[in-house]
Amino acid sequence: MGTKTNHSAKPSWGEAFRIYFQPIMLAMLFLGFASGLPYMMVFQKMSFWLRSEGIERSTIGFFYWVTFFYSFKFIWAPVVDRVKLPLLTNALGQRRSWMLIGIIGTIVGMLICGASDPSENLILTVGGALVIAFFGATLDISIDAWRIESAPSSEQAQMAAVYTLGYRFAIIASGISMAVAGWISWPVAFIVLAGLMSLNILTVLFFVRESEHREAKPARDFAAALEQYVVSPFMSFVNRLGVWIIPVLIVVCFYRVSDFTMGVMAYPLYSDLGFTSAQVGLTSSFWGVWITIVGAIIGGLVVVKIGMMRSLLIGAIIT
Repeated sequence: MGTKTNHSAKPSWGEAFRIYFQPIMLAMLFLGFASGLPYMMVFQKMSFWLRSEGIERSTIGFFYWVTFFYSFKFIWAPVVDRVKLPLLTNALGQRRSWMLIGIIGTIVGMLICGASDPSENLILTVGGALVIAFFGATLDISIDAWRIESAPSSEQAQMAAVYTLGYRFAIIASGISMAVAGWISWPVAFIVLAGLMSLNILTVLFFVRESEHREAKPARDFAAALEQYVVSPFMSFVNRLGVWIIPVLIVVCFYRVSDFTMGVMAYPLYSDLGFTSAQVGLTSSFWGVWITIVGAIIGGLVVVKIGMMRSLLIGAIIT
């Protein structure tokens, strides 16, 4: 009798680590940076700037409604998935063309914020933040679609880990921009950020290969589109989890509630306590990030070795 081959055998630690050296992982690293930079500026760093310019804390709290673009990006995700951009789609492909639009949009938003003075014209600052948030969320949609289509399921954990690594580099860059704001000025800091985002254009053009985009069958009308893109995916989620959907949703809702409430107001607090933007930027977004970077790499390796669910349970216990 012949011996059976165990196709489900887990890869060795060396094999798991070598996955990180594929060219696609380098592209994912750059895209993680592109995704994280606009989000970190809108969600955290700008609140310090507004408070240092004398904007009231209640106004700053209201200002952060702009981040709801990230929460509701699923609304226009079907547009990003299906609509072909004139000229760009033929030249770059569906995913890369939308990535390019998202990057250019965030650059424009950063330049608008850099040209504004919140103490004199807060509306212009808010407008710039809205542009950054909308196009940043659009960029996230296209990157997520590309990631899912570009790598097999067995490598998605590593893709997520590398994406997180790029995201952490974006946090570092945003912290350095705060230091630049303290050393020079906030307009210069936003120009530096716009320059860093413009480098991601080169990433899309030369490092990212277009994924195999599967065309969905077009819906007949709005009701059919609602069923296809909203109701059906949600019901699939409900059917898969069954009675566990309630505790899962509770965990998801409360998992990061502290970040989305206190996280926004932490930076105005630092300003009120007298810390400079250079001190806050280098401390919160530079030194402390490296521990998270190491953890992201280790987490991707652990998922390969013991599986997703066990890794999540261990992480929950450690947390």
